[in-house]
Amino acid sequence: MPEKLQWEGFKLQWEGFNMPRGETESSSGVEQTSIRVSKDEIRTILELDQWFANTKKIKLLTAEARVLLFVLLNGTTSSTEGLSIAKTSAGSYFAVLRRLKDAGLITAEVDPNDRRSKLLKAN
Repeated sequence: MPEKLQWEGFKLQWEGFNMPRGETESSSGVEQTSIRVSKDEIRTILELDQWFANTKKIKLLTAEARVLLFVLLNGTTSSTEGLSIAKTSAGSYFAVLRRLKDAGLITAEVDPNDRRSKLLKAN
């Protein structure tokens, strides 16, 4: 793979496939590796996904990834914003939320400013 790739307005630099890794953790006998990603890197990933969707009609990220990254970037997100970011139908969006909740990645709490709405938070 070349060291630098360029797509109209996006410059991606590959430093190989070794991602920066934190400490290795072990829970329940399953070894997990934590990866630290900055908010700027999350923003870039979401922008890259949006650019490909707009210009090439290709979604690089799953709906789950888009929602999770958006929640991580913003701290809390309204359920309505999540639907917009997921780019799915309402029915599919609720399945996305269920999978993210079941995986323990997000929680949905009642919005104190609008009891009809939910706020999504990362765990």
